[in-house]
Amino acid sequence: MSGPIVRLSDYAPSAFCIDRIEMTLELDLECTAVRTRMSMRRTGPAEAILELDGQELQLEGVTLQGRELEAGQYEATPEKLRIFNCPEIFELGIRNRIFPAANTALEGLYASGGLLCTQCEPEGFRRITYFLDRPDNPCLFTVCLIASAATFPRLLSNGHLVDSGTLADGRHFACWEDPFPKPSYLFAVVAGDLVCVEDTFTTVSGRPVTCRVWVEHHNRDRAAHALASLLLAMRWDESTFHRECDLDLYQVVAVDAFNAGAMENKGLNIFNSRYVLASPETATDADYDGILRVIGHEYFHNWSGNRVTLRDWFQLSLKEGLTVFRDQEFTCDTLSRGVKRVADAKLIRTDQFLEDAGPLSHPVRPASYVDINNFYTRTVYEKGAEVIRMMHTWIGADAFVAGLDLYFARHDHGAATVEDLIACLGEASGQDLSLFLRWYDQPGTPILRAKCVLENGEARLSLTQQNPRAPSDAGPLPMPVVVSFVDTDGEVSLIHDPHIECTDASRTFALLKLTRSEQDFVISAIPADATVCWLGGFSAPVILEADDDVASMLRRAARAPDPYNRWDAGSDLMLTLVRQDLEGTTPVFTEYLEAVRAQLDAVEDPAFTAMALAWPRELTLCQSLCPAFPLEGVLASRASFLRETGRALDAPLQEHFVPLHASLPAHWDLETSGRRALKNTLFALWARQCNGQTRALARSWYEHATNMTDRIAALSVLCLEASADRDMALADFFDRFGHDFTMLTTWFSVQAAAAAPDTFDNVKRLVAHPAFDWTNPNKIRAVIRSFAANLGHFHRADGAGYDFVGDAVLRLNEINPQIAAGMVGSFSQTGLLDPARLLRLRGVLERLAAAPGMKDKVLEQLHRILGA
Repeated sequence: MSGPIVRLSDYAPSAFCIDRIEMTLELDLECTAVRTRMSMRRTGPAEAILELDGQELQLEGVTLQGRELEAGQYEATPEKLRIFNCPEIFELGIRNRIFPAANTALEGLYASGGLLCTQCEPEGFRRITYFLDRPDNPCLFTVCLIASAATFPRLLSNGHLVDSGTLADGRHFACWEDPFPKPSYLFAVVAGDLVCVEDTFTTVSGRPVTCRVWVEHHNRDRAAHALASLLLAMRWDESTFHRECDLDLYQVVAVDAFNAGAMENKGLNIFNSRYVLASPETATDADYDGILRVIGHEYFHNWSGNRVTLRDWFQLSLKEGLTVFRDQEFTCDTLSRGVKRVADAKLIRTDQFLEDAGPLSHPVRPASYVDINNFYTRTVYEKGAEVIRMMHTWIGADAFVAGLDLYFARHDHGAATVEDLIACLGEASGQDLSLFLRWYDQPGTPILRAKCVLENGEARLSLTQQNPRAPSDAGPLPMPVVVSFVDTDGEVSLIHDPHIECTDASRTFALLKLTRSEQDFVISAIPADATVCWLGGFSAPVILEADDDVASMLRRAARAPDPYNRWDAGSDLMLTLVRQDLEGTTPVFTEYLEAVRAQLDAVEDPAFTAMALAWPRELTLCQSLCPAFPLEGVLASRASFLRETGRALDAPLQEHFVPLHASLPAHWDLETSGRRALKNTLFALWARQCNGQTRALARSWYEHATNMTDRIAALSVLCLEASADRDMALADFFDRFGHDFTMLTTWFSVQAAAAAPDTFDNVKRLVAHPAFDWTNPNKIRAVIRSFAANLGHFHRADGAGYDFVGDAVLRLNEINPQIAAGMVGSFSQTGLLDPARLLRLRGVLERLAAAPGMKDKVLEQLHRILGA
């Protein structure tokens, strides 16, 4: 069985409080000595026993009020340190040792190459020393780092550098003081041979902030985009949400070994190097966009997460959902709003809806867990952001900003709950938003059934909602349903119905506030030949069921005033093609081809056109069609339509992508990346013919590429099939870039994600490749997770794909249990599978669950899937 269950209903504040901690770390890769002195007070009953969290620590001594404690005065276990008879106000000292090089879990203090760095969220600080390792205990930190100047010339921590120098034994030291109280999960240390790029940001009040991005010396020329993104995020947060940077020094560090994408430690963000390093030669346009987004996300946490933190880990979406919403808006304003909104909707509709429908389904605010690491999910992050967005739509942008201002002021330097945020938004808007708590507490994806009847110059709209996974007494959810209309002349104005609430000044988009299980709305002055567009901007994260036909899809794809509605119509048309093919009816392929030609002839936003023409992911189609239709049939139908589209549109596709290829510069900017996205989308569609001509052009484009976006696009085309051209390109890529960590992971992932028939054999060779490393999460994700997302190969009928990933989980359980637990999630696609595949998949999970030594966090995931 997995470990003890933690429940939201059992939350209670600690009986003790740590006001200040002074830490000294004598840093060494093999063994680091840690000394702490904590100023504490009792906040609970006099008989309470102080209980501190710890994990894999070598305890050397404990002092209370400066006096060494004897064995009977405290009790140490593998996970706790209990101190008896503590006075009301006291000073506690602890000495312990930790072993960074042996810490392959990458939690607490660990080695990343020649660097030492930390990852303390959610419960990693207990791997450094004994502490109240919970988010509702913000305290002041002073940290002194001591190390060999030759091995670790840079010593970094949170806050401001207050002292530094050289000791008598030749080691150097650096003392850091953070002026703001923070919970232990925001503590950070980095030590190593690093160099920084630096700039100064002047806040709205005129205060200078020194901004530094630290990288290894050979990466110095690849840090400029990250630094520029940080400055953009700072200015945007001031102008949009009135959040001024509160620090004099803000630092970002890139490391190669990291379990997640990045960490928002107060004033010292630690990043996976993939989200910092960029140059046109080594990063794709998507990498540039990702760096902008993730840099922004971690900076925005400075307020939504750091200045106002969490009462407990069940409130995780309070900081992550809110901050994802903020980083989405930042990216929308900085890049293309329409493209970004569609990208976010695609992620929700595929990955998060799959999570909601599977055995790992859970509410945005879970009621219980064994290991909180297992709930850093699409539901908590992205669905949580959609809940924030719905409230933003419901009350309007101005009231939302006023509500956030109130929230940050009322809870500054405190620990808050979801209820606290909703109360502030409601108070600022004068609206009761309490029903939105249901979105936090109900699992599953709601189904919205929508019907529109046009008669007598009116649109009668009927909405019905249902959530099959919610308890029967859960109650309906509040949903903002944004609708618009199009007719033969284009969009229909709602200006003639003053009673309908609209989201825009031009009165194109009506806001229907659904609060009941069934609700009707009437909009006047709507033409009889109009077509309704539901869920403009993807206004609610729901599965829409609406009467639709091909003519309506084509009209919405061509004329809908909202980009999401246009993209959604095209996606529905492609899904319809595959469904018709599997049903044995005549697909509307001719109509689809005409729609593609029309889009090629009327390109306004190249990035959006690229997104609109790209076919839905295999997983997206399988979610809608499996297991009613066999998985291999869905994949084969999709591949057939892609191939036939390339053949049918051979000439027009070339007429568009060849001139684009010849005219585009290598660098990244909004216009160039959009045009390059269109060019490569059209090229990939054309290349699905997989003939000598497509291989020859792909090889030429690969060899002469001036930027990584084009090189990867050509390499991906070559990897569609097994060929000498593919093998040549892969070998060349490794020779050129195999020394570079981020490019090496790209080389791995392109092969593991390939549709070629020999992919499984290649993946087995990749994990035996000398450059592969079972202790590095990026390389593991690049190979194992990319393969598990490759549906045709992972879900092989013989079950060998399941065995391969299961063996990886078993191996990673001993090295990095957090990454192992994440890999178990690949087995949660049970709703797509036929009985034979499901039987084989369950056999692998049962083998893993019965294996000796499985860690609690891994077992929790296994039992959730097996118990569904």
